[in-house]
Amino acid sequence: MLSTASRPIGGKDNLPKRHTAWPNLQPQNIKAACCSNPHQKHQAAGLGTTAGFLLTHFARNELGSNAAIGAPLLCPCTDTETEDGPGAELLPTPGRSYVAPSRLVAALGRYQAACARSSSGPACDDSGYRRITVAHPFRPGDPWRRRGGMGTGSGTVSQVAPLVRFTQSCDQAGTAASLGRALSWEIVPLCISLAFWEPFSIDPTRHVGAGAPDERSVNLKLNDLRTPGCTRGVPGVHAAVVNPGQPRVPVPVPRGAAGRTQHTSSPADQLPNNCQQQEIVDEMALERPPPALDSLVQEWLRLDRNPTTRKEIEQLHQANDHDELESRLRQLIKFGTAGLRAHMSAGFSRMNDVTVIQASQGLAAYLIQDVPDATKKGIVVGHDHRHNSERFARLAVTAFLRRGIRCCLLEGHVATPIVPFGVRLLGAAAGVMITASHNPATDNGYKLYYSNAVQIISPHDKGIAASIEQNLEIDEEAWSTEPSTQVSEALLIHKSDMIKDSYLQAISGLTRPSRLELHSKTPLKFIYTPMHGIGFPFARQAFETAGFPPDAWLPVESQKHPDPDFPTVKFPNPEEKGALDMAMSLGRTILQTAPEQKLMIMANDPDADRFCASEWTGSTWNTFSGDQIGAILACWTLQNFKKSGKPLDRIAMLSSTVSSHLLAQIARLEGFKFKETLTGFKNIGNEALDLEKKGYKVLFAYEEALGYMFDTGIFDKDGIASIVVWAELATELSQRGSSVADFLETIYKTYGYFATNNSYFICKDPVAVRTKFRGLRFGEQAVETSGHTNSRSMLLDRLRYPSTLAGYLITRIRDLTIAYDNGHPPECLPDLPSSNDEMITFYFGGEGGEVIATLRTSGTEFWKLKYYVEGSAEDQLTAQTKVDRIVKALGEEWGFSKL
Repeated sequence: MLSTASRPIGGKDNLPKRHTAWPNLQPQNIKAACCSNPHQKHQAAGLGTTAGFLLTHFARNELGSNAAIGAPLLCPCTDTETEDGPGAELLPTPGRSYVAPSRLVAALGRYQAACARSSSGPACDDSGYRRITVAHPFRPGDPWRRRGGMGTGSGTVSQVAPLVRFTQSCDQAGTAASLGRALSWEIVPLCISLAFWEPFSIDPTRHVGAGAPDERSVNLKLNDLRTPGCTRGVPGVHAAVVNPGQPRVPVPVPRGAAGRTQHTSSPADQLPNNCQQQEIVDEMALERPPPALDSLVQEWLRLDRNPTTRKEIEQLHQANDHDELESRLRQLIKFGTAGLRAHMSAGFSRMNDVTVIQASQGLAAYLIQDVPDATKKGIVVGHDHRHNSERFARLAVTAFLRRGIRCCLLEGHVATPIVPFGVRLLGAAAGVMITASHNPATDNGYKLYYSNAVQIISPHDKGIAASIEQNLEIDEEAWSTEPSTQVSEALLIHKSDMIKDSYLQAISGLTRPSRLELHSKTPLKFIYTPMHGIGFPFARQAFETAGFPPDAWLPVESQKHPDPDFPTVKFPNPEEKGALDMAMSLGRTILQTAPEQKLMIMANDPDADRFCASEWTGSTWNTFSGDQIGAILACWTLQNFKKSGKPLDRIAMLSSTVSSHLLAQIARLEGFKFKETLTGFKNIGNEALDLEKKGYKVLFAYEEALGYMFDTGIFDKDGIASIVVWAELATELSQRGSSVADFLETIYKTYGYFATNNSYFICKDPVAVRTKFRGLRFGEQAVETSGHTNSRSMLLDRLRYPSTLAGYLITRIRDLTIAYDNGHPPECLPDLPSSNDEMITFYFGGEGGEVIATLRTSGTEFWKLKYYVEGSAEDQLTAQTKVDRIVKALGEEWGFSKL
């Protein structure tokens, strides 16, 4: 039996080359709903057979399961009323479902130009139509909006007639399908030919999706699939939306696919004799690319004024590289809580001048609407040293200034923490940092801090994304990289030096003046690497301001200057294996002439918001994990606070849910407030800000990915502040005759032994990852046959999580993707909010302490399936052994290493 569980939809070898950017339905998976046995009708392929299914697949691919949370997608092949979301069962089975028109319109609107194909060909008469009666919930005057890479549109529903016509077939060619007349938007075919077999009728009922109360929905029920046998294969239909009032887009006429038999062996031979598999090749598409793609190319060339990126698209077009053009031009780059981050190249889905200008225009419009006096408060803008970073920053400033928003462009390369510090210091409306942090050299990004000086969270990300899509047009003046020539001097804020000086002064406040003399006599030599980033001048100045002697600072010369190509590191990330190799090599050179010298390596990532350290033990380098550094910094900060004599009940510390639980244990035993958050400093920072509003003093927060936050007025990770605190604690411990490793052992003896193993599996097939997570939730059989339901009780009944791994019993499961935690019966609702990414935590019981394993996908590094495994025991070796055993089983027993 074929199914999308065992044979994922897609595959570049299954369709003509230029079709691969569209939803890639395998021919052998589409063929089967013509079987005479109604019970086998959907089982044979695991797929539905109507244009409704094609819309379902389109919506799923374009919106993605994560984007669909709380918003229904069209799927006329499910047993019960359904609502798809992250982790939901998306595979169709007979039944009904619903679609939120505004959500579908937003996705399909990007494809308007894709319908501009020849309108020649025969027209269908009434016998070629199938009637679809839609009892839709729209009222006259209801608004709708079309969004997308080809422009924007809006209107109101002006007709409430319940009849919608859908063109199923007409002789050898299908024609346009108006699946939206009653809703005042038209849906016309996109240019790809697919095959489906049988007539159908739809009996709709009204349904408003629970999770999306502001979106009215149309519920389509498939109720007539009784026709036995096969009918002639006809081209299937995807759809795009035409703005009411605009000229109708010419109707494409699919050619050639209908009625032709493709001779193939299994699985086609598994069908009954009366079923023939249809070839799904559009002959016109084989001869030339769809004019829809031509339209996208022309739209890009109309907007882009950068000769380099214009040439990229022109050359791809001349070379007929349709796959690459589809990849670059079909979708807009996604703006999320991390802002923008992508490969730098031409195209609407990449980081380049066009997308930076469009993002800045949309952000400016949103701020003016959402932040009081945004134009007066202004925006702080900084950039790192990456290719195009300065240019992107200047284009962003031009966009802000042209909309009357004051701007402070920080001069030169800056460390990322300086931007949120500047936002808070100036009381600015927002801050933008152009950086891709520790991503490869080919990437860049656009990180946003809101008026609270913290990274944005929902709903601002969605609001800004919508505003960007409404501000896509670019005029000639937007291309100036000399903002001062575009506006009056009054709009420019010249406080760059003041912000940098105040930032370094705030960091110096982390050390007490009485310690300056001790610092000046440090017995340590500190080897420092900024990984070819911008950290060196800021780290050195902070180091010396804290009283440490210049001769104790030993930079890795080959890595200390900014280099956007990162020539000596494969990945400019201190977490990656080998990242500290050159620093260690420098240390060994020092030891050749001074074998008793005490050495400490300190490293920042390229934008200097992360920190890593490694200590020479006398025989080897001991590189501390992110969790170990977090525990060390937390305990050091706590010890210093205790010396003030103030009570601990009004101080707080935070860490992310994938970080070590050791900090929570310390908080329980010491009596201060601890808060666990979702991953990312956008969550940590906003929670910390809320705690301060409630009267707590937030001393420290961290996440295991080498991010550490201190009491400097910045609610974000800060690698420069980490340098100063770490140098201080290492110096004082060394002067006592101890080491950082000894200090960590004391922490373990006091609060318990915790061991971690955090890394990732590489998987570049998101379909396989989603299938694997669905299998963990519902079991493999459920993946093949079950639909998702918006009834929580039915959802709970369907869950089939594994019960053991590596011989350990699973005692608790927390699945933040579907808001489930069986540790909180009877509702089984978790304490933490839902995650937009896949994220499941398994708790394992056992003698001597438990093991906790979290699996999650990454929002910024889609090829990584990350795991975080932690165990506790009476000694370090036992804890580490248990953890490593679980990690091995994740790869082998659960198959994550084989994705």
